[in-house]
Amino acid sequence: MNHSTSLEAGLNHYKDALNLLEIPNISLNKQQILDILAARDALQKKLEFEENIPIEIWSKLVEQDNRLKQNAYQITEVGSPVVRVIRRTYTS
Repeated sequence: MNHSTSLEAGLNHYKDALNLLEIPNISLNKQQILDILAARDALQKKLEFEENIPIEIWSKLVEQDNRLKQNAYQITEVGSPVVRVIRRTYTS
């Protein structure tokens, strides 16, 4: 699998994970929230190893990150335990 294909696969996984946030009348659990954030984190790790990332990938990533931001309230509704895990992960 070449790097571009790997990025596309990671982006598709992130996009699919985000779809959970847009299902009407669903309450996400902590594991589902962590799965969404883990998909984004895995994609970030792939991006860090790339030198030349196609503009199409960046454009799709921004689009998906905007979806995440628009639905951030659902993440905070799950509760502070998830937020504590995120803070430990990204501040240490």
